[in-house]
Order: sequence, then C-alpha cells, then structure tokens
Amino acid sequence: SHGKLKANQWQTICLINLVITLCRIWGNPNVSPRDKELLDNYLFLVIMVWWAATCSTSEQHTRIVEEYLSLYVQSTLKLFGSHTLVFNNHTSFHVPECLHAFRPAHAWWTFPFE
Repeated sequence: SHGKLKANQWQTICLINLVITLCRIWGNPNVSPRDKELLDNYLFLVIMVWWAATCSTSEQHTRIVEEYLSLYVQSTLKLFGSHTLVFNNHTSFHVPECLHAFRPAHAWWTFPFE
C-alpha cells in the first residue's frame, strides 16, 4: 500500500540511500565548491545521527556527536544564513547531554528525528 514513509524508512533513505546518491553526484573533483560544501554539510548531519543512534554509547560517542553537530550547524549557518535555524537546531545541542545521562538513544530518542 502507498502512504507516508515510516521513521525507519526515512532513516534508511537519509543514512544510506542519500549518502550514496549525494556522494556520487557531489563527491567528484569536478563539482563546484558550493556543492562540496553542501555534501559536507549533509555528511556532518549523517555522521552525528549515526553515532547518536547507535545501540551502545560511550564518552567517545558523545564527543563525536558534539563535534559533528557543531560542524553541521556551523556549515548550515555559512551556507544558508541564520534565518534557516529553527528550534530543533537548538534542541539538538542537548543530545550529547542526554547520551551522557541516559546512555543509548534508542530508549529515549524522539525529537532529533523531527
């Protein structure tokens, strides 16, 4: 049946299919610097989500999440300006704190995928 995609389908599309597709399109040496920056921006987000959503966690995971979240927001600001930031961008900065306090995100993960 047809309908809306489920969260796990969006996760697969965003973390696997789009990574492959965008790397093929924007990952070659002939792309513009802006396209390369767009690819980097998306990959920063993917790496952050990948590490935040693992079934186990550690202090290293938390540091990786913090680092790539920061890179993602900085590159978003550079590419699109501050008017593109929304409340969820701020809320995402609490993910590392929650990983540290509550450990694996699958038990409490809700807002970051919104």
